[in-house]
Amino acid sequence: MLNLMRFLIISTQALPTPPPYYGGLELVAFTDAVRLVEVGHEVTVVASKHSSASAYLLFPMLQRYIDKIDWYEALEPNPANLEPQAFQQFVKDREKELAKYDVVIDHSWAKQGYTLPHPAVGIVHGLSPYPTGWRPRDKPCLLGVSRFHAEYLSSHLMFTVGVLYDHIPEEPYLTYSTTRNKEDMLVYLARLDEGKGLNYFLRLCGTLPNYKCVVMGDDWVMANRNYVRLIYSMARNIPNVEWAGMVPLDLKLEYLRRARATFLYPVPPYSEVFGLWAIESFLMGTPVITSPYGAMPEYVINGYNGYIIEIKDFLTQAKKIIEDGIPVKATPEELRQFALENFGSRRLVNMLLDYVKRCINEGW
Repeated sequence: MLNLMRFLIISTQALPTPPPYYGGLELVAFTDAVRLVEVGHEVTVVASKHSSASAYLLFPMLQRYIDKIDWYEALEPNPANLEPQAFQQFVKDREKELAKYDVVIDHSWAKQGYTLPHPAVGIVHGLSPYPTGWRPRDKPCLLGVSRFHAEYLSSHLMFTVGVLYDHIPEEPYLTYSTTRNKEDMLVYLARLDEGKGLNYFLRLCGTLPNYKCVVMGDDWVMANRNYVRLIYSMARNIPNVEWAGMVPLDLKLEYLRRARATFLYPVPPYSEVFGLWAIESFLMGTPVITSPYGAMPEYVINGYNGYIIEIKDFLTQAKKIIEDGIPVKATPEELRQFALENFGSRRLVNMLLDYVKRCINEGW
C-alpha cells in the first residue's frame, strides 16, 4: 500500500475538466483527481478556466471530493494546443510549491519536458505516438488506454508502455435505472471524424426507415469543418436521422438508456484506442455495434454485449442484427455490471497507483 502522496495532474486546455458536453480525456483526468482524493491523496489539477464550475455542475454528488481538489485554472478553453503555456504559467505561479509534489500524472496532448524533480506518468489518449522524445527521466513511465494501444506505442517509441483503461465516475450513470423497454433507436456517439464511421451509420439508417437514428458528440475542437458540413448535408436528406449534436451529459445518458444500441464503426486507417462511448452504453444497459479495428475486441463480446462486424459484411449483417432486435445474451442489468466489474474507476485508479509505485521503486 502506498503512503498518502501529493499528485499534480495535468489536463488539456481544449475543454474544461470535466467537459460539460462531449469529451473524453478531460473526463478521465477529472476521474483520476476525484478517486485519488477519495482515498486520501492530495491532488492539484492544472486545467482550463471554468473546470471547477463544470465539475460542480455535472457531478454534484461528488462535491465533497471536488472541494478537496486544488484547482489551478490557467487559460480559457481553446482548441489550440495551449498545454505548454499553461504548464509554464503554473510553474511560474507555484514555483515555491513545486517540491511538494510526489508524482506528476500527465493527461495532456503535449507531454511536457519536465524539469520537476518528481516521477512523471504520462497517459496517452490518442493513436499517434506524439510523446516521442518525452523523457522526464531516463526511463519514462508511459501508459496507453488499451492493450492494443500500448503495443502500438511500444513499437513506435521503442520502450515498454503500460496499460490503464480509460475510466469515468460511475455515480451519474447509476442514478438512472436500466430498462428493457428499449425504443427503436440507434445512437451514434463520437467525435465527427470520418474514421469513426459516421458515413456507415447514415448509410445503415437509410435502410431502416422505422428506426430513429441520433447523431451525438460533434465536438468542434477536433472536428474537420469541411467534413462536418458535408456529412450534415447528407444527414438532412435522411428523414429518420436526428442531429442532436453536443448534448449535455444528462440528455446523453437518457438517449443511451433508451436506445437499442450505440454505434461507432472505426474504419482504416483509423483505429479506436479504447472507447468511453461503449463503457457509457454498458452502464446505461445498452449494447454496442462496432468494427474490429482497434481495441474493441478487448471488451466487446459478440452476441453478449454487442456485435463486431467486418467491413465486408457491414450492411447486410448490421441490418439483419437490427431487424432481429439486436439480440444479445446480457440483460441491461448485466451490461451495467460488466462495465462496473471490468472498468470501474476505483479499481482502475488503484491500478494507476500500483503503476506509480513500480515507477518509484524502479529508481525514479
